[in-house]
Order: sequence, then C-alpha cells, then structure tokens
Amino acid sequence: MLNWVLVFLLLSGGVKNYREKLKKLEAELQSTRLRLKKLKAREADLKEEIKYLNREEEILRSMIEILQSRERELKEELRELDRGISTAENILDTSLLKMRGGLVALYRTRKPSFLEALVNTGSLYKAFDKVRASRLLLEREKRYYEKILKAKRNLTRFKEERAKDLAELAAIKDEILRKKRRLETTEKKKRKKLRSIKAEKRAKEKYIRKLEASIRDLEKLIKKLEKKRRKPAKIYTLKGKKLLKPVEGRIISHFGTLWHPRYKTKTRNNGIDIRAKPGDFVLAVESGQVAYSGDFLGYGNMVIIDHGGFFSIYSGLGEIFVREGQGVTRGKPIGRIAGKNSPQGPVLHFELRLGGKPVNPLKYIRW
Repeated sequence: MLNWVLVFLLLSGGVKNYREKLKKLEAELQSTRLRLKKLKAREADLKEEIKYLNREEEILRSMIEILQSRERELKEELRELDRGISTAENILDTSLLKMRGGLVALYRTRKPSFLEALVNTGSLYKAFDKVRASRLLLEREKRYYEKILKAKRNLTRFKEERAKDLAELAAIKDEILRKKRRLETTEKKKRKKLRSIKAEKRAKEKYIRKLEASIRDLEKLIKKLEKKRRKPAKIYTLKGKKLLKPVEGRIISHFGTLWHPRYKTKTRNNGIDIRAKPGDFVLAVESGQVAYSGDFLGYGNMVIIDHGGFFSIYSGLGEIFVREGQGVTRGKPIGRIAGKNSPQGPVLHFELRLGGKPVNPLKYIRW
C-alpha cells in the first residue's frame, strides 16, 4: 500500500547523482575559464584560446544533456507521484466512508456498557468480547485514517519539492543556454580576429618584402657613395670612438634579427629604432659631410652623413634641415622627429655603416 516510500528513497539517490555530475563539470568549466583568462592576460596565440573555448562549449553541452535527462526523470517521477497521491486519496476516501459508517453505527447503537452486553449476551465472556471488539474497531479506523492522512501530506509535500526542483532545473538550463549563446558569439569574434591577424601577417610579410627591397637599394646607394669619394677611404675601425646620441628617447627595436611574436615573422634590423618626442631635434653623431638628403623608398625622409670612413644614417624624419654636400659638425641639428600621425610615428631609425656593412650603433653610443 505504501510502496511510494521506496520511490522516495530511490529518487533521493538520483538527485545526489546528477548533482555530483554537475558539480564535477562545473569545476572543470571553471578551470577551463581560468586557463582561458590566463591566456588572454599574456596575449597568447588565439588558436590556443579557441581550443579552450571549444572545450568550454563541450562542457556546457554535457551539462545541458545531464539537466535534460534529469528533467525527463523528474517529469516521470512526478507522474508516478501523481498516481501515488491519487491512490492514497482513494484509500483515504474509502477509509472516511468506512469510518463514517462505523461512527454512525456506533452513535446509533451507542457504545454498549458491560452490563448491557452481559444482559444481551447472557455470558460474561461474550459481553467482554463485544465491548472490546467495539473499542478496537473504532481505534483501528482512527489509526488507519491518521496513517493515510499523513501519507497524503507527505506525498503532497514531496510533489511540491520536486516541482520546485523542476523549476530550478529549467532555470539552470536556460542560464546555460544563454551562456552557450554568448560563448558562440565570443568564438565567432575570436575567429574573426584570427582572420584579421592572418590578414595583418600577410600585410606585414608584404611590407617586409618591400623593406628588404629598400634595404638592398640602400646597400646600392652606400656602395655608390663609397665610390663617389674623392679620396680613398682610410681604414676606419671606430675602435674607442664614442658618438653622440642622435636623439633622446627609448630604444624600441635593437640591432640584429628580430622575432615578432604576434605575426610570427623574423626581420633583420640593420640599426636601432628610437621612440622620441615629436618635433625633437635629430643631431649629427659626429662631424662630416651630408652624402644624401631626401626621401628614400621604404625609409621616408632620410639623411646620410659621410664621416670619412663610416656613414651614419637617419631615416623617418619629419623634417630635414641639411642638403647634400653640406658640412655638419658634431651635435648639429640635421632634422626633426616626425609627428604622431606620421606612418611610423615619432620614431627615428638610425644606422652606422663601416666599410659599407651595418654595425651595432650601441657599441659606440652610450645609452
């Protein structure tokens, strides 16, 4: 009659099981999001970020599947409980009718006294049995009624609790679906950015090819300037030579091969790049004669000074103050740093050439 108690115990185990699964998945989800946050903090490869986003989406799908499965179970459990409550109510109604009939009969006949029972039955034992049977009948009906009433209350409460769980489950599922939609949007943005970075990389590679061509042209120009010298250049080592800073600022790119972590490209820097204040004067690092002054493809406004054994090159200038053939003294302003709106910004590209070959400027300039 009261098999629904077993159902209650079984259902309690199901709740615990699905919640444990969700708890484990939630822990993995938080761990995945933490790793993703760390990747973003250090600007890691977007492909790696997308990998973690995909994992996050898989976890969310698993959580949704668990919740949907639990939702189906709860609906079936609620149907079983409805049937149990209906059965309990039928039993209760039957018990009420029985008790009502018994109470009416007892009321009409009244509870027999022992003396009345003795007179009616003519037997001491029969009189005692009649009184006791009447009392037991009433107590039995009362206990049965109380038991069924309690069962109905328990089942009703259990159904209400399960209905609350079902509502909570629906809310959780809705929340995860919203998160999944946001995740898909984020992933689309990431893919778009990844395509953008690939496009930037192609543009960067194209720029590097143009820059390499400009470097070759500059090499040709240096060789041409070497040949134009009226006197053969003396052997110049620059050993022990200390040159002036061409401009005050911060070196943002050093001499040698450079690796660009974002574009995954290597470039050769034949000098140094100095970020300075827009409009600051650019100074001749040593006395000499201007060998070239003007625009040069890939370098912008450029000045080359022949120091009688080595050349100094200043490019990316916003303004030039000197002309070819003009003599300059050490520390003389030869131009001005470009503004922020220029293609390269307020940055001076500076090189030293010894015997036509680039050398590291920082060996001869204290920074």
